[in-house]
Amino acid sequence: MKIRKYSEFMDGGGETDRIADFVSAEIPNRASPSSKHPSKSVMASNCSSIPSVAQAVASDPASSRAWLIATCVIAAVIPAQHAFADGEDTLNVVAGAGVTYDSNVFRVSNDPRSDIISNANVGLRIDKPYAQQRFQFDITETASRYSKFSQLDFDALDYRGAWLWHLSPRVSGTLSASRSENLVPFEDTLGITRRDLRTNENYVFSLDASVSGGWHLLLGASAEKQKSEQALQTTPDFRSVSGETGVRYLRPYGNSITVTQRLIVGEYLQSVPNPTSSGNDDYRQYEGGLQANWILNGYSTVSGRLAWVERKNDIATQRDFSGPAGDLGYKWTPTDKLGFEWIASRRISVYQRVESSYVVDNVLSFTPVWRPRDKVTLRMRLEVMERDFRGGLVASSVPPRQDTITTAQVGADWMPRRSIALGASLEQQRRSSNEPTANYDATIASINASFQF
Repeated sequence: MKIRKYSEFMDGGGETDRIADFVSAEIPNRASPSSKHPSKSVMASNCSSIPSVAQAVASDPASSRAWLIATCVIAAVIPAQHAFADGEDTLNVVAGAGVTYDSNVFRVSNDPRSDIISNANVGLRIDKPYAQQRFQFDITETASRYSKFSQLDFDALDYRGAWLWHLSPRVSGTLSASRSENLVPFEDTLGITRRDLRTNENYVFSLDASVSGGWHLLLGASAEKQKSEQALQTTPDFRSVSGETGVRYLRPYGNSITVTQRLIVGEYLQSVPNPTSSGNDDYRQYEGGLQANWILNGYSTVSGRLAWVERKNDIATQRDFSGPAGDLGYKWTPTDKLGFEWIASRRISVYQRVESSYVVDNVLSFTPVWRPRDKVTLRMRLEVMERDFRGGLVASSVPPRQDTITTAQVGADWMPRRSIALGASLEQQRRSSNEPTANYDATIASINASFQF
């Protein structure tokens, strides 16, 4: 099956005809007298009725693409009562739409500005087992539109392909490639209101070989690239390759202990703030860690990770850093309908400005989940994060920046059918900092729906 981004149909001809061509060309007709799900093929014929809608929105080119996708989603839902997703299906069509209200889009301390963001997505999922192998592929096109700040509108193409391979029952692994597009969070831009769309690409190979008893040998290699629209970033664009080795001891019932060593070799793709050097810089990052997962009983699980992270730069050596990182989690499910999770973590990562080279995040979170009915889930998340900005390049009488970010979120999910999911959430964010311009408050409310056929 040939899969293409539907913007490839935009090179000529009317917009409505190109959308209809995309739908008919990219979604194969699987209907036949003996077809398992004949109504899946109805989606293409329903989407072909889009032209009358598209003509109505053609006067607004900036938003027509999003509305056309949303219309296709609605058309796809018409036969939903007969087009249930089946776990044995090789191919599923996925679609969704949502609306979000954000009281402080740019995360500023003064003059917060609100907006309503709408989004729609459509995609395909393929999951094909073959003998001992399994092949998976997801591709999703998403259109996001801002009611007031149209300069932030964007279209994103995300995909992931994976081959879950087996040479034998003792030797297995994964070969995968993925791509994602997202706006750089305004929490990190400090008042800059320009759109900055960031693209991440990842390629991963892993191997797990059972040696003897519960002992496993782990090998891995990966390549990663980050590219953003704007040149200057607190997390600069980069490309890197890495290799990993490890040993895992796997006990019955899923208990395990893993030791790993990882080396990352990378380079920045543009100059970064550095008073002593201009131009790009290569770096090496070393990560060594111990990870454990232990099921205490049928109701609770403890998991933890302890690592040492060390980064060395070839040119800007004053930006080198090292330190401990890790997390400790406890999950308790006293009943089938009730669950609690506590996580404490420490992260260390790049954050490059003149006054900082890296940031240390200490996070505490609590997440209860309650399922009062089989199709209804209620959830909550409480989180407190303290951020310390370290490694400034110049001496300063001003104390290093320190932030405290608190987040409270409640949400509900409803799945009236296996192929339909509806959700709503309300979130409150607050950041207090010794750098006054970094303070902000924000309220985010959203509703969404997703469908799978």
